[in-house]
Order: sequence, then C-alpha cells, then structure tokens
Amino acid sequence: MGEKSQKVCVHHPWYALWSCDKWEEKTQQFTGNQLITKTWAGGNAANYYHSQNNQDITANLKNDNGTYFLSGLYNYTGGEYNGGNLDIELGSNATFNLGASSGNSFTSWYPNGHTNVTFSAGTINVNNSVEVGNRVGSGAGTHTGTATLNLNANKVNVNSNINAYKTSQVNIGNANSAITINSVSLSGDTCSSLASVGIGANCSTSGPSYSFKGTTNATNTTFSNANGSFTFEENATFSGAKWNGGAFTFNKGFSATNNTAFNSGSFNFKGASSFNGASFSNATYTFNNQATFQNSSFNGGHSLLVTKLIQLTALSTPKFKTAPLAAALPLLRVL
Repeated sequence: MGEKSQKVCVHHPWYALWSCDKWEEKTQQFTGNQLITKTWAGGNAANYYHSQNNQDITANLKNDNGTYFLSGLYNYTGGEYNGGNLDIELGSNATFNLGASSGNSFTSWYPNGHTNVTFSAGTINVNNSVEVGNRVGSGAGTHTGTATLNLNANKVNVNSNINAYKTSQVNIGNANSAITINSVSLSGDTCSSLASVGIGANCSTSGPSYSFKGTTNATNTTFSNANGSFTFEENATFSGAKWNGGAFTFNKGFSATNNTAFNSGSFNFKGASSFNGASFSNATYTFNNQATFQNSSFNGGHSLLVTKLIQLTALSTPKFKTAPLAAALPLLRVL
C-alpha cells in the first residue's frame, strides 16, 4: 500500500486572512489512484476524511486473515453527495475491530448526501462507540448527511454503543451470521447531535433503521429509536433487554427472559414467541403466531392484535382491560 501526502490551506477566516482554519492533507491509500483527503474543519473542531474526485474507496484484502482496525478514517464523510463509498473486504478468517481506541463516525459532508460503508470479515467486533449519519466534531458547524453501515461477517459481536441519525441505516450480519449484542445501547435520533447549532442544520421526519440479518442473542441491551425501526430477520433471543421506543419486527422465533421490559413502541411477532419474566407497558403488540407467557406482567394500556393461540402461565396480571385484547379473549387459554 503506497502513501503520499501534501498539506495545503484551503480556507482562511474572513476576520484573519493571514491564518488558516481548514487544512487538507491528500493521502493516497490502498491501490491505484484512490485518494483520501484529511481535512481540518475549524467550524467543527475536527479532522474528517473524504475521497478525492468522488471516487469509491475499495480494498480487496480477501487473502489477509489477521486482526485489523481503522488506524485512520475515524471520521469518514464519503465523497460528493452519493459518491465516495467505502468498501473493505478481508479474508474469511480475519477479525476486524471497529471503533478501535477512539470510536468511528461515518456520514456524508453534504446535507442531502449519503455514504455507503461496508466491512467484510470472518469476525467483526464493535469495540468502541460508532456513529452513523451524525455531524462531525464538537464545534458549531454541522455535517448532517446520512450513511449506511454494513457489517458483513459470520460472527458479529457488538460490545459498544451504536448511534444512528436521521434516515441512516445499520445492517448487521448476514443470513448465516451469529450476532451477539452485549450490555450496550443501540439508539436512533431524527436529528444529528447539536443540530440546532449552525447554519444548515437539519433533521428528518423519520428515524434510522437497524437490520439484524442473522441469529441474534442480546443480553442487557437497550434499544431506543422512537421514530425509527429495528428488524430481526432470524431467530432472536433476549435476556434483560430494554425496549424504549421504535417499530420492532421479529420475522422468526423470539424469546425474552430475565426482566426484559417492553416500555414503548410497536412490536410485530411473526414467528412463535415466548416470554418468561417479561413486563409489558404502553405499546402495541401484534402476534401472528403462537405466543407463550410465563411470570410476565402487563401494566397500563395496550393495543393487541392476536391472530394465533396465546398461552398464559402464572401471568402476574391476568386481567386485561383493553378492548382490542378483550375481543381476542376467545383465542386465549390458560395452561
């Protein structure tokens, strides 16, 4: 992999034309003529990286099977509008650690821009905070485009928080993946952080989306995405999870244990589901297949649509007061 760089000033503040608040350092990365530029944005108080000439950045490293992380590119903003996508493919036995020591951010510099970022490896670990579609830096400026983050691996371990913004997307795993989510927070927001600060700040009417492509096991995980969605394509098991808003869809089998709390949101269970020690608060629940409840409680108002048999065992609050559920009572039986 070759590298060459040149640092130049590309912007002088109007109040001090002799100084510089925006530098560019052009660096050739990977192979060929793919150029990545590192730029200091004074208004955002941060360095960020973007492609030159709107080129997509690709790295075909299928023969490499070591352990890797991003030593740079911690704030990657793509190219112009929908260009400058980043695609790094490692070997099937390689391990890729996302987040490294200071976290990673992927977005687009342009308010209407979108950047696709894909990492492929045998194992992917999210070991530090990751932001998708957020602004860059902590200054008054804003970079409020969106991004799609694809983590494609046979094993994906989420050990740190992921935050997505506006209409960005996070796709984790593939149909054959084993996805493990630990005691972290997965969240979504319609506005990039500090979006009310600076010219050009904007928000979206809908929130981001998370899609888990493989079999998922989550322990003490918090899900918060009031205006966005979470979709689980394969069987999903949760222990001590907290569901704090969003549209949740479970396309196959579902299991919740150990004080899993459904605090708010809408929940669509398409496969068979089981609940042991779960609590249900104000939310909307749709059961399209058999559901079994043990040692669980329903608190407050609910809207439930039942299309299959529901079995109740030692339910803490067996008396339901909502009209939609009352209409479904003929489908209920107690073991």
